Amino acid sequence: MKWVATREEMPEVGRRVLCAMYADTEYGFPVCGVFDGEYWIVDDVQQLIDQKRVHYWAPIARIPKED
Repeated sequence: MKWVATREEMPEVGRRVLCAMYADTEYGFPVCGVFDGEYWIVDDVQQLIDQKRVHYWAPIARIPKED
């Protein structure tokens, strides 16, 4: 899995990704979320997260299909 810095590239709007979120902490913690073009909407957080609090994101691997 490759982490992408949000200062270099943002995921496409509406795509669910893994985020490294900083909530007034020294270290990021992983959450799943969606970028709506202005804010992040992440699991288990009851408010919109501004862009400066998510420093990295990574695509979520698709589940393989069985033949």
